[in-house]
Amino acid sequence: MKNNIKIDQEIKKTLDLLDREDPVKTDAYFRTRLNARLAERIAAKNRPLLWLRPALSLTLALLFTINAITAFNYFGSDEESGKTRDTRISSVAESYETINYSIYNY
Repeated sequence: MKNNIKIDQEIKKTLDLLDREDPVKTDAYFRTRLNARLAERIAAKNRPLLWLRPALSLTLALLFTINAITAFNYFGSDEESGKTRDTRISSVAESYETINYSIYNY
């Protein structure tokens, strides 16, 4: 019983000390600035990697260019050598026919 009374008195003394402290003075716009900083941090975490966008667009542009050149060379005819699409396809097919890999040959 004495311990409970003593503990209650100590708690009351501590709380009285907190009541005597002066409140912390801050600038009028402190909360606004704090909220803006927190919003910036949240937005930075939600933002995808910014350096990835230019690299990705450059890679896609390069791939598109390579595909366009390949398609132009594949579907176009070579007037000087007389090669057309069909002759190119047949030459590629002939070169692959000579290679006969099989697991049974070994």
